[in-house]
Amino acid sequence: MDYKNPFFLSVLDKGYNSQQKAIEDAINFLKEGDSPEKVSRCIGLPLEKVIELQKQIDSKV
Repeated sequence: MDYKNPFFLSVLDKGYNSQQKAIEDAINFLKEGDSPEKVSRCIGLPLEKVIELQKQIDSKV
């Protein structure tokens, strides 16, 4: 695999950015009171990750 190929790097970057966006969206929905199960189902993150995010939010309150 050519890790210096600009196309390959742009695909990796887009994947990272979409994952970051999903995490940000999940945090916002959790703060609005949606259940981790609903957030996981609608955003497509693993339930375990969403529960971890919920715990982080709860610990900051």
